[in-house]
Amino acid sequence: MEVKVLYDDFGSATAHLSSLLTPAQDGFAPPSDMRKYLRSGSKVKVRLSLNPWLVADHTKLIVFDSRTAILGGMNIGREYYSEWHDLMVRVEGPVVASLEEEFMRSWRQCGPWGDFGMLARARKFSPTARREDDIPIRILKPESGHARHEIRDASLLAIRGAKNRIYIENPYFASDDIIFALRSALRKGVDVRVILPAEGDSAIMDAGNIATARALMEEGAKLYRYPKMAI
Repeated sequence: MEVKVLYDDFGSATAHLSSLLTPAQDGFAPPSDMRKYLRSGSKVKVRLSLNPWLVADHTKLIVFDSRTAILGGMNIGREYYSEWHDLMVRVEGPVVASLEEEFMRSWRQCGPWGDFGMLARARKFSPTARREDDIPIRILKPESGHARHEIRDASLLAIRGAKNRIYIENPYFASDDIIFALRSALRKGVDVRVILPAEGDSAIMDAGNIATARALMEEGAKLYRYPKMAI
């Protein structure tokens, strides 16, 4: 079995120093070098996304046998199942091949040749057969370095087209475009409900969330505070 692990070096460099609320098992010591830990005594292939320009790769994607993929907001760590509230989804069908190709694209770029690895011939994955009850899925991938804001743009289109209700859960809510679109929806009578964390992992973003909550509540939105960090 081939196992490849790609993780963000910028986001993981000091993770072993974090002070978690949830106690670990007696005798547990977090590894100081995750790459060495995964490679030790195994055939796991590991690469790091170095991010020299401090642009973190926030992707969370797991692909199994080109048939099933799990993706969403959850990192791999004790706090992400015991202290935070994260959402993940499982998908199957033809879209998994596209997700695997996205992974391999990042894998090549994080190899010894860096960006030159992108010149290598990309491996193609055969999608599974489409079933009658399949729901079409489109992959949205923002890349700030290439001015791609697909998730934001899709969210704006959905908000502007909503007629009855809009439900949002997000830990970092400070997009002026999204806020303006939600205020317009509220003025049209759309039921807008937003869940924000009571205490997030960033004091700056917590302050931004409060400003967002006030702006939306002035227009009649319903705001809820999740007792923990929520994504």
